[in-house]
Amino acid sequence: MLINYSVKLITPALTGQSGVIGKDLDIVTKLDANGFPYFPAKHIKGIVRDKYEYYGLGEKEDVKKIFGFEEDEYDTKVRFSHLNLSKVYDTDLENITDKKDKEILKKFLFGDRHGIRVDRETRTTIENSLFSYQYANPSLEFSSSIELKDLNKEQVKKLIATLYNIDSIGGQKSRGLGKVEVFVEGFEKKDLTKALEKVFKEINNEKAELKDNTLSNYKFTLKFLEDAILTKSEKGNLIVSNTEINSSALRAGIIDALSNKFDFANGKNIEKIVVEEVKPEKSEILPASFFKTKYPVDGETRYRNKLLCSDGAVKIGNYESKLERADIKYIKEGKELNFNKESEISIAIDRETRSAEESKLFNFEIAKLKGEKFVITIKTTKELLEAIDGLEVYVGKMKSKGYGKAKVTIVQDSKNNATLEEKLNKFSDKGFYTLDIVTDVILPFRSIKYVGEELKVLYNLEGEFLGDKSFVKVEKMAGYSLMNNMPKADEIVIKAGSVLTYSGKAKVEKLKDPEDSGIGLRKSEGYGKIEFCSERHFLLGVGE
Repeated sequence: MLINYSVKLITPALTGQSGVIGKDLDIVTKLDANGFPYFPAKHIKGIVRDKYEYYGLGEKEDVKKIFGFEEDEYDTKVRFSHLNLSKVYDTDLENITDKKDKEILKKFLFGDRHGIRVDRETRTTIENSLFSYQYANPSLEFSSSIELKDLNKEQVKKLIATLYNIDSIGGQKSRGLGKVEVFVEGFEKKDLTKALEKVFKEINNEKAELKDNTLSNYKFTLKFLEDAILTKSEKGNLIVSNTEINSSALRAGIIDALSNKFDFANGKNIEKIVVEEVKPEKSEILPASFFKTKYPVDGETRYRNKLLCSDGAVKIGNYESKLERADIKYIKEGKELNFNKESEISIAIDRETRSAEESKLFNFEIAKLKGEKFVITIKTTKELLEAIDGLEVYVGKMKSKGYGKAKVTIVQDSKNNATLEEKLNKFSDKGFYTLDIVTDVILPFRSIKYVGEELKVLYNLEGEFLGDKSFVKVEKMAGYSLMNNMPKADEIVIKAGSVLTYSGKAKVEKLKDPEDSGIGLRKSEGYGKIEFCSERHFLLGVGE
């Protein structure tokens, strides 16, 4: 179920974030990627939850079941999206398509004011207390939606009533800013019953039985509809975000999105969905054996694959530049591919005192992925193929607060991959062959000191492990189990792009099974995909 609602500003409103360098404003308007003002989903969720509690529409435990537990963001029945600008002075923003018109329009969206702090004791102004802030102009209209999961009709009615009773949003509300009027499904407050009839749909709890057990590989695109918070590490109250999509997290998101149609309880049927690989569209993983010039040569960075080139520097005429590790995950159209990130600060509110909780100031990074496309390989059944196509899924943290929403769409795989025999032939004169990590490998043992030798024994590989020609990246990985509703134990992983090299000439029949089946643990979650003598070693025209 979905509640579509809009908010019209009656007075100026402060979306609010700290001032930026180069502007004489202490507080500026929060802007989306297109430069338009918006209100963050977490702000709207906080207002709705506070109103719901204020009007006593449910017991404390009931409120937690609907809005989620602070310590467990996975268990929530409502999901909010950012409140985005939709109308400018009664003109639909989507009808303004010309870029020049949009740039002109932005000049009429904002205003700014000045204020000064007063000493309550002396009734005089405090020295150096002049401040300024930017606001969104009145008459602007913003729209969004709330996704509902497993709510009954009475709960939906209370939620709509709560929306109608929101009278102000944003910052500086005590100064008269942020007065609003709310419309649900286009209806005013007096038409609550009509809005409820349009929103509420009876839930069919009957789940289809999955009979097909034959898995095949299919290609999909994953297009992000929102930015995402993809946790790389948590250091105290700092969340460091990644820009890589974890195949296990995406698989969990797909299973969660399908759980209202099919039975995945207690691990049932989960083996019928395997996310094998996720990478940005039109990109390739650059092997860890690639190095780059420390300084530009003729104005550009040059690359060398040290597996295939023994030189330690690039010489152009009389000029020489030393090499350093490229440390690049993806390459696209011959250039390093990076996604932007931004930091944001949040604070936890004590539900009892309505004040900020001590030591609960959070700083988290947001991966700016909205509009970006990733190519994913999913091994699944024909029964599930149709259900996955067009599916909206959620990945990362703060999913209920407007982050991590993406759409999965099937595409035709037109690429003809080289056979194992063709790849081995390209290395036939090298005197060695490589085991290339395509997706992170979770090691079946705790030590990494002798990883090359251990893998050789486990998978019956031929030749000696060549440490001087191997380039291995190792990382500790944490995770969360949706099935068990608890954190997973930390794992040691060999990162995608790592290269392990063995002497001699390999035989196809010896390598076919590991390449087809993968290596390491949790292969059903997309880990452990490898290939031998990857064509990626010849990217950028290096080593030809």
